[in-house]
Amino acid sequence: MTRQLFHRVLFAGLLLSASASATTVLKISVEQMTLASDTIAHGVVVSARAETINGNARHIRTVVTIDVKRLLKGQPGTKTLRLELPGGRVGDWAMKIPGMPTFAPGEEVFIFLEKTATNWALTGLSQGKFSVHTDNQGNKTVKRTLDGIHMMERNAQGRLVEALSTASTKPTTQTLDGLLAEITHYLRKSAEAAK
Repeated sequence: MTRQLFHRVLFAGLLLSASASATTVLKISVEQMTLASDTIAHGVVVSARAETINGNARHIRTVVTIDVKRLLKGQPGTKTLRLELPGGRVGDWAMKIPGMPTFAPGEEVFIFLEKTATNWALTGLSQGKFSVHTDNQGNKTVKRTLDGIHMMERNAQGRLVEALSTASTKPTTQTLDGLLAEITHYLRKSAEAAK
């Protein structure tokens, strides 16, 4: 999967879903997200505030600031990430993008990001955001909710078809350590292949 193809499918999905309740995206695995992302980070949301774009109440974005606790891939020394995500609520106006995850101050997250011309984009929309939860014993799990996206995948002939797995849009949960180990494995494998 190339980045250009991914963005074309994502853009087409946004156009097609303007009147629907889901955005069509390519189903991508954690391995594909790891390789396609420019930054992979574990952190805590410091703020998430909606604002109008150029004073136009019909064009809203949410600016999210994340304090980076651990950086697995990206610019060394990165302490803060600032995301500008389409959608949000300002006063009586609300703009919702199906498949665009929300962020809340204090939320612990694990995110996969691609660099755009002006900012960052979540790799695969909500596929690129995991919420981190800590149980009473201090064990950390990550959960990914894929509401608002319609999954497509490539068949054996290379054509886009609907992803048949109904489990693909249900929340998926695993341990944080398990996700970290999986990503580290893919990064190591990619580095060895590049030698």
